[in-house]
Amino acid sequence: MKCPSCSAEFEPPESNLPGGAQKCPSCGKFVLDLMNVDGAAVQNSGNLVGLYEKCASQGNASAQYNLAMLYKSGTDEIEQDEETAAKLFMESAEKGFAPAQFCVGSMYDDGTGTAQDKNKALKWYRTAAESGYERAQYNLAIMYDTGDGVQKNVAEAIKWFRKSAEQGNVNAQYNMANYYDTGDGVPQDKVEAIKWYRMAAEQGFAPAQRNLGCMYHDGEGVPADIEESVKWFLMAAEQGDYNAQFALYNMYQAGEISDD
Repeated sequence: MKCPSCSAEFEPPESNLPGGAQKCPSCGKFVLDLMNVDGAAVQNSGNLVGLYEKCASQGNASAQYNLAMLYKSGTDEIEQDEETAAKLFMESAEKGFAPAQFCVGSMYDDGTGTAQDKNKALKWYRTAAESGYERAQYNLAIMYDTGDGVQKNVAEAIKWFRKSAEQGNVNAQYNMANYYDTGDGVPQDKVEAIKWYRMAAEQGFAPAQRNLGCMYHDGEGVPADIEESVKWFLMAAEQGDYNAQFALYNMYQAGEISDD
C-alpha cells in the first residue's frame, strides 16, 4: 500500500480499523483502501463516519468522496447537507478522483448544492470522462446529444456514448442501438443495432428488450423469428412495458401466437 500523504510504501498488516483503513508507519496518517470503502455500502456503517472525517481532514480523496456521499444523502449520524457535500466533492475532484469529478459535474448540472452552471458541468464531466469514468462519459454524451449547455454535436455524442457503452452502461448501449437503428449520425446498420440492443436487453433493460422483439418479429438485422420475438417481448412486458404488452396482444390477435 502507498501512502498518499508521504508516498511511503508499506505492507499493510490485517487492519482492525473500519473500512480496512491503515495507519502509515512513516507519517502516522490514515490510509484508506478505496476497494474497501464504498460510498454505497457505508450508509448503515456509522462507525465509519469518524474515520472518514479524520482521513478527509488529512486530504484523503477517497475519504472526502465517501464523506460527501453521506452528506449528500444524509444518515442517522449526519444530517443531509448538499452544500457540504458539494465542497467535499470538489476537494476530492481537485485531487483527480474521477467519481468525485463526476459528482461535481452532476451538481453543477442540476444546481444541487451549488449554483447551476452548465459550462462547469461540461468541464467536470469531460475531466472524469477522459479518465475513463463511464457515468461521466454517458452524461457528457447526453449534453452533446441534446445541446444542453453546449452546441449539439451528434458525432461527439456518439463518441462518448460508445466509450460508456463499451464499459457496460446500459443506457449508453441503448442509445448506440438507436443511432444505428435509425441511421442518425451514423450509416444505418440494423445488424449493429441488434448487437447493442442485445447487450442492453441482456442486462434487463425493458426498452431494449422490446426493440429486440420488434426486430426479430420484422426480420430487421436478423432472420424473422416469432419465438425469439415473443421471448423478448415477454421479458419487457413483465417489467410493465406497455408497447411490448400491446405487441404481444396484436400477435395473439393475428394468430402468430396461441394460448399455449
